[in-house]
Amino acid sequence: MVASAISELSASKTPTWVAAGYFKDAVQIWDVSSRVKVTEFPTDYCSGARNLAFAPSAQIVVAGLSTDHGKVTAYEVPSGKPLWEQKLAYPSLLRFDLSGESVLCSSADRSSFRLDVQTGVIIQKIEGVSHYFEGPYGDILSVPARNRNGAFRLVSRGHNFEVARRSFALLDAQFSPDSICLSEAVGPVRCINCTDGTERWRFDPGADSHVLRLHYSSGMDAFFGVLRHLGKGGSRQLVRFETQSGIHSRICDLDSWDEVFLDTIDQLVTSAGEIRNLLNGVLVDRLAFPVREYPGD
Repeated sequence: MVASAISELSASKTPTWVAAGYFKDAVQIWDVSSRVKVTEFPTDYCSGARNLAFAPSAQIVVAGLSTDHGKVTAYEVPSGKPLWEQKLAYPSLLRFDLSGESVLCSSADRSSFRLDVQTGVIIQKIEGVSHYFEGPYGDILSVPARNRNGAFRLVSRGHNFEVARRSFALLDAQFSPDSICLSEAVGPVRCINCTDGTERWRFDPGADSHVLRLHYSSGMDAFFGVLRHLGKGGSRQLVRFETQSGIHSRICDLDSWDEVFLDTIDQLVTSAGEIRNLLNGVLVDRLAFPVREYPGD
């Protein structure tokens, strides 16, 4: 079977570029507006654990190697020059903070870390927290690591709320100006009010299904997610959720195994190279991602 050789995706904001993990030993940088590959450079990372992150300014890419002797490495863009390396056991969920001045990640020691973007030095260790999300409106969501049944913690508007778990793992979280949308493994998508911690709405994806990456569009005032069915074939769909009501609509099918939302232009790029409008799922164009041969079924 011949399919995309791109295993993981991340996007910058200005300019709108995409970092694409090319199998496990290289990163390609693509300009979405011109459809041109900007550069390619070697790296050493492990896909499948959100181990690729692109700075908002498109100047730095960080990649994580999830092993017991793991590491996070930063690269200059477009040169690909290694800037620093920080050793961490099984790093995962790499992402830049909103300012682009630090990198947040999780680690196998059941803590989250904040790394300085210029040096890789650990500037904060958040003990006992496996996931730590900072919203653009001053809100924070943390997930305790030592108790799989422990409630999530939402700090917002000067208050501290407990949000009950509905599954064994949180997959993603995205903030709107007054709420947070949560997706859980083989569990629901929920929208929680940041003003009082109550549940605004809930979406049940059905048996053996869950929603992966989430996105909030300020222009459309809507959440979006990728609905994955875990049965044979693992089909995926782009889904829209109305922020206030939770009314959902299935926009289009996706033939891919990873996707990234482009914040500034309300588009989606898939590992198959598709560029799709969030509004209607229309295929805008394609990036010429490389392909490789995989063993047959």
